[in-house]
Amino acid sequence: MQQFVDIREGDAMKTLANIDAPVDFLLDGWKDVYVPMIEMLAPKMRSGAIVLADNIFTFKKTLRPYVSHMQDRSNGFDSVTLPIGSGMEYSLRL
Repeated sequence: MQQFVDIREGDAMKTLANIDAPVDFLLDGWKDVYVPMIEMLAPKMRSGAIVLADNIFTFKKTLRPYVSHMQDRSNGFDSVTLPIGSGMEYSLRL
């Protein structure tokens, strides 16, 4: 799997800022940087890339801007909130 997966840990706004390859899959992060992180990475995401965000119900107020952003197709994603555990936002790059 190492030849296919690049796992990055740390401050998302720093560790993901210099990605030079297309992004196919993005999983979670600090809730307060979801929207800025997506805005930074969206231009690097291939069509069909997947973004998963958890705890959508637990942090409903905090994540409302993120969910609204992802469910607005004009931002380049098709997104749905899944009633799994504490809620998961499953988004697909158009």
